[in-house]
Amino acid sequence: MVIEVLSRPELFSLTSISLGLLALAFSKAQKEWIKKRDGYQCQHPDKNHGGRLQVHHIYPQSMAKRQGIDPDTPYNGITLCDEHHKQVHSTPVYDENLNGEFAKKAMKGSLEMFRKGKIWTK
Repeated sequence: MVIEVLSRPELFSLTSISLGLLALAFSKAQKEWIKKRDGYQCQHPDKNHGGRLQVHHIYPQSMAKRQGIDPDTPYNGITLCDEHHKQVHSTPVYDENLNGEFAKKAMKGSLEMFRKGKIWTK
């Protein structure tokens, strides 16, 4: 899924995010796998991290569903501290560059997990 998103920049053309559609859709197991993959650290490029860790959908759920992609696969999640998670969702315009960076980090981390034999399965 992340490979498809990275190879198709047109999927990152969203201009705004509807916060009403961002339900808590990752299971506890998925959230734990994502946090472990990300080394239990906020993956936002800003170095000033704060608060508890949360899991953010890299590719918005509504957009993923319209493209026929499962938005709740762990490969579409990234670990953020609650401060950065609020910041990402308070931006009125979808940040294509930031989400592209999140997608690359998620893919790199997922490949590391694969090498260790820790592949996500439902």
